[in-house]
Amino acid sequence: MRRPWWLMPAFAGLVVVAGGASSDEDTLNRNRLRLDKLRADPAVSARLNRDLKAFFDLPAERQRQVRDLDSRLHAGDLGRQARLWAVLERYGLWLDSLSEKDRGKVLDAPTAEDRLTLIRFFRDKEWADRAAPVVRLEINKLPPEQRQREIARLRAEERKQRRLWDKSLPSADNVPKPAAFNDLPEDVKAFVLEELLPAMPEDRFAILGSAEGRWPDYPRTIHDLTRAYVTYRPLPSGPIRNQRDLPADARKLMADNKGKFKGLALKLGWPDYPLAFEKACREAGLKCPDLGAGRPSAYPAATQAWVKQHLAEHMTELTKLEEKWPQWPERVMELAKAKGMAVPGMTPPGPAAMWEAALAAK
Repeated sequence: MRRPWWLMPAFAGLVVVAGGASSDEDTLNRNRLRLDKLRADPAVSARLNRDLKAFFDLPAERQRQVRDLDSRLHAGDLGRQARLWAVLERYGLWLDSLSEKDRGKVLDAPTAEDRLTLIRFFRDKEWADRAAPVVRLEINKLPPEQRQREIARLRAEERKQRRLWDKSLPSADNVPKPAAFNDLPEDVKAFVLEELLPAMPEDRFAILGSAEGRWPDYPRTIHDLTRAYVTYRPLPSGPIRNQRDLPADARKLMADNKGKFKGLALKLGWPDYPLAFEKACREAGLKCPDLGAGRPSAYPAATQAWVKQHLAEHMTELTKLEEKWPQWPERVMELAKAKGMAVPGMTPPGPAAMWEAALAAK
């Protein structure tokens, strides 16, 4: 499978180090750390080298454009970055869905304005192809220029009606139903910006951005990403999402005990894959290597202080679990739930009813 062109900006940021482009010291240090993490995995390192060669094979002007795009994508706060990455991902997926001929027309457009005109043309055509038969019949009776204007008008009217429909839906018992960032309670906004987004890998930003504008998808996505990157925290080397991401000692353990890990491939993604791996080890009586950052030191000071204050009577038990993943965070969560309390740095704030409604909605 070819590497999507729209992932190139995420890689181009690393070229600041590899290519020696000028940057401030903080950016250089961050990129060096990212490179060290990527090089730790042979497969990822090999892909990085291939991508590096592909980047430097581009014409100088194209390299400049990719670097410029990367700079703009990483400008501003993390909320803005998440929205931009979501737009870029949707555009890339849409572009890849086109025929080779149509994709070539978009990519070879002489100017940005010409490209935007083509994109609007193809999007309007896709909408017309999906329209009701009676609508398609009426549209096809019109001359080409008038046809495009009518499609644009109908699409705008459809968007307007959808917004009116969404606003007309009644809310139950005044439970907040946020569909976008600006709809979130203030403490949840702060949590997303200050805790969730900094904990997430950049390639997950698009997942949150693409859910914005939809209930219950948006709060449910925040909840799921919180579970993945705040409740369960990956190792510094990055999240383990499949067998290829496992550390060498875990892959050897798997190879030496093949019959003990049946069906594991069905559990893909972080944290479900490493959780299933650890469970298989436990059931087989095998010592599982660390697959996540489960020690208290991996969590914010506010989390550690909360545990000491509210779970003091359980500290002996929790201390014994500090060297085990995922037992320490899971036990903390169990004890907090029994007390009816949320753990700062492990669970999202906000009304419990809001999260319950989002998770229960169909």
